[in-house]
Amino acid sequence: MRAGVIGREQELGLIEDFVDRIAGGPAALLLSGESGIGKTALWDAGVERARKRRTIVLEYRAVEAEALVPFAALSDLLSGVREAAFASLTAPRRHALEVALLLEEPGERPPDQRAIGLALVDVVRALSASRPVLVAIDDVQWLDPSTAAPLQFALRRLGSDPVGLLATARTPAAGELPIVLERCLPAAARKHMAIGPLRAYPGRIM
Repeated sequence: MRAGVIGREQELGLIEDFVDRIAGGPAALLLSGESGIGKTALWDAGVERARKRRTIVLEYRAVEAEALVPFAALSDLLSGVREAAFASLTAPRRHALEVALLLEEPGERPPDQRAIGLALVDVVRALSASRPVLVAIDDVQWLDPSTAAPLQFALRRLGSDPVGLLATARTPAAGELPIVLERCLPAAARKHMAIGPLRAYPGRIM
């Protein structure tokens, strides 16, 4: 994990510890800092660590151009797990989720937001029954609202499921981030690491 990331030993160690703790229950880590400070390299290292630990990774690299595209992130997050995880969904939840992912025709009404949220809870729980799950989002400030809502809904309902959220955010952020960790997980389960310049300003945990 440490190869390719130089001068960030403290931050890498904290990210390793975070990834390793996911098996014990819900956890979230937000990496924030200015553009170009190295957040994505650290995020990549966390994703690599998770895969080496045989953690299921649901990954999305957000871009500003897709910030208003409905369910853009949800489609990418679930792109590799659809068939395996959808089988246990009830018909209404599966239909709502498949409409959101453009796998089914919407019919006369748009998909019910609560049904999408509940379907996402079921999918993540089904995946985490066999292995821990890491939801990894780079540049979370560009996450589309239609994905942020059901994801926040799901995170609040994790209970003791081994699921983690690793996200990066640019600072100073313009307003509130689409996923507000304070509303999703208790204080003990979430961490915020501010990433500063190399050497002169090490990352700090809040």
